[in-house]
Amino acid sequence: MTTRLDTYRQLGESGLFVSPLCLGAMSFGEEWGWGATEADSLAIVDRYVDAGGNFIDTADIYTQGTSERIVGKALSGRRDKVVLATKAALNVSTRDPNAGGTSRKHLTQALDRSLRRMGTDYVDLYWLHVHDGVTPVHETLRTVDDAVRAGKIRYVGVSNYPVRKVVEWQMLARQHGLTPIVAAQYEYNLLTRGIEVEHVPAFAEFGIGQVPWGPLAQGVLSGKYTRENRRPSDTKRADGELTQGRLTDRAFDVLDAVGAIARETGESYARVALTWLREQPTVVSPIVGCRTQAQLDDLIDSLGLSLSPDARAKLEAVSRLEAPYPFWSWPADQMDKKMRGGLTTVPWPYGSNRTSA
Repeated sequence: MTTRLDTYRQLGESGLFVSPLCLGAMSFGEEWGWGATEADSLAIVDRYVDAGGNFIDTADIYTQGTSERIVGKALSGRRDKVVLATKAALNVSTRDPNAGGTSRKHLTQALDRSLRRMGTDYVDLYWLHVHDGVTPVHETLRTVDDAVRAGKIRYVGVSNYPVRKVVEWQMLARQHGLTPIVAAQYEYNLLTRGIEVEHVPAFAEFGIGQVPWGPLAQGVLSGKYTRENRRPSDTKRADGELTQGRLTDRAFDVLDAVGAIARETGESYARVALTWLREQPTVVSPIVGCRTQAQLDDLIDSLGLSLSPDARAKLEAVSRLEAPYPFWSWPADQMDKKMRGGLTTVPWPYGSNRTSA
């Protein structure tokens, strides 16, 4: 391993700086049947931190709380050097209606439990794991703002929220001087690009940094699946319904393009797919999950790779989604081109300078 993780990036419009890859801890613990042992998990954290990494992501629901306990143990003696993120909202008890969601009751209890499991008195980034569809945004916002003022939370992010709720949150925060969202965690990869329609422009508008999960689409973009072999024997999750549902004709077309670039550059499928994601404008730090140190080393080394314009164009062409709206709802740069005879623009909304073709 020659590449390091200590070229830090600003997280949205906050003053927080994080590594270009975030270490995901969902695989820490064996309760779900496919994770890493505690010893292996601790070794992975050591390798990540030794390489300059400072951003670790977990959740209260991961491996029934074991992930948080392992992360807390791994950070003993070096807690303040790491940006620690965890999440809450998913229901941890099917019998208690208040054991999930983003209500004041649940979030207050969930945060305190997470802090105890991790052996710390604060979390750097607290994610709302999902919007529960019931709790008003102002209740959730006031709850986390109180926790920020109490010193239990430093920054707030959202995961899997509808874009309308992201916008509502940011407007309320601006109007009332409350804690804004600085980061967003959604699935984003060459196979899953739906957030580009409305979420990504909103992130750019409100200064929200992306910390995407699923950069390899649950391993599909690693190249282990082929049209001829959709259930390889060397993976523990190959038969999962969600994974198998991703193996569409479009997915294999994307894999063909990734594979061609991988062969041309001498890189792996995973490195090519991860590099495409890292180079997206609002992406700050993709979350990478590993069960071995070797997997982590391979992904860290991908930081030395940059895709050529030709390679990016090929991946864009094969993975692009159909526009969901008629042309009059397109972003401003596309409207300019239609109405002004091919005017060349900086891709909206990441810039506004325009020059004639």
